Amino acid sequence: MKIKLLQIFTNWPTLQKVAAFEIDAASAIRLSRFMMAAQQELELIENARQKLIQRYGIELDGKWQITPDHHQDFLAAFNTILQDKIEIYDPRLSSGILDGQRLSAVDFFAIAWLFDRDSMIGLIETVDPESQREE
Repeated sequence: MKIKLLQIFTNWPTLQKVAAFEIDAASAIRLSRFMMAAQQELELIENARQKLIQRYGIELDGKWQITPDHHQDFLAAFNTILQDKIEIYDPRLSSGILDGQRLSAVDFFAIAWLFDRDSMIGLIETVDPESQREE
């Protein structure tokens, strides 16, 4: 599947939360494969970020810091990296793996792209207030 690096970078804590759920073995294997690929991308993002810090920053007492006059340039360059689209393993997770799990609406919204669309439609239909109303 094609995703932006931003999706991995900003949602890593939620992805880790879902990866810690006890789910069926087949889904766990697919999710693990995705997580390993995502971890590699995070390492590349961090390496690129460190290079940008050295490019736009100064070293003070052994630590690199972005100077205020270069802060916007750093953010623009880093955001450009995060907007890159990559091809990554698609775990084709069913939303059913969330049954019995606790996940906030914010967390779910952040990683909804990780789930198979067909299973999402079924999930939406089960929680859609309109489908719960009596005629």
